[in-house]
Amino acid sequence: MQGRFHLFDPNPTERLLYLDGWRGLAIISVLIGHFLSRNFPALFVLGGYGVTLFFVLSGRLMADILFVKRQPIQLFFERRIARIAPALIVLVNYLAIYSIMWFYWRGTIMMHPWEYFTALTFTINYAQAYWVGEESRYLAHIWSLCVEEHCYIALAIIAWLCPRGIFTAKWIISAIACASLVHSIPLWLANPGGVHVIYWRTDVSAAPLLLSAAIFLWLNEDRARSVHVAKVLGAMAPWTMGASLLLFFTTSNLIHYTVGPVLMALAVNGLDSSPAFFKRMLANPVLRAFGILSYSLYLWQQPILRYSWRFPPLALLLAAILMGVVSFFVIERPARRFLNRRPWSRQVEAS
Repeated sequence: MQGRFHLFDPNPTERLLYLDGWRGLAIISVLIGHFLSRNFPALFVLGGYGVTLFFVLSGRLMADILFVKRQPIQLFFERRIARIAPALIVLVNYLAIYSIMWFYWRGTIMMHPWEYFTALTFTINYAQAYWVGEESRYLAHIWSLCVEEHCYIALAIIAWLCPRGIFTAKWIISAIACASLVHSIPLWLANPGGVHVIYWRTDVSAAPLLLSAAIFLWLNEDRARSVHVAKVLGAMAPWTMGASLLLFFTTSNLIHYTVGPVLMALAVNGLDSSPAFFKRMLANPVLRAFGILSYSLYLWQQPILRYSWRFPPLALLLAAILMGVVSFFVIERPARRFLNRRPWSRQVEAS
């Protein structure tokens, strides 16, 4: 019987095991890149690497949900809202209240109104790039949620426009993904202000997510015809994964944010046919635990990171993990279960 604080699914499929592990690898990369780069600057690139791992996994999963399983679009968005909104709303409002109190205590502004409203409307990535021209101190990391939400909307629209199957959808998604990837190249060459002006924009970072979705659809449109391609991708998965990591450490932004996502997208879509040792590695319970907690960990790590001037990095890292665990059990999971049990959600699923 599943206990109240049971972390793992009591009856997981093999696929769930290694996909959770992939997500765990992503959040661990983010945490190392953010918290340990103060003492080891070379590790800073792991932050971007981890976020890109999240993107390619999201692309694969959303393609499966919308185009293969054909989940109703209303239910799709209800599930996304139940997954993302509760913990995000708590975080943003907590920071807003704390900022108001800090202003009265110290007379300094910790969080501006634009940060509050753009974080809750998933526009903070473009606000930082175009409107204010600077990074939010405590909510800059919400840029990646903006990218994912914008891509979810785009994929849902494509699913609505292509109700008969995935043949047309795969071409549309492939074209948009390639356009986004090519569009980013002159931006990286010009380097107009760094990653928050380039990579944090949806028109650039949609590429890894949509590219992964397109590859998934190409493999699933005709499984019999794609079985040999899937086997090749699976055999290559550990190598393409390793190559993408090497690119992030040894090349410029132009290379590791263009070629890197291609390699990651190929790897995540080859997992089902990848070597047994690779899937076992990803199914490690530690990686899986981090993967299940990843959303709450990602939300709370940024505000805690801002105290790096005051506390040792390891202490802050442990605090971020603790806050993520608390957020998962107290906010994220209970709210998600409650919202997914609502009558409207069951009616849509049954229709």
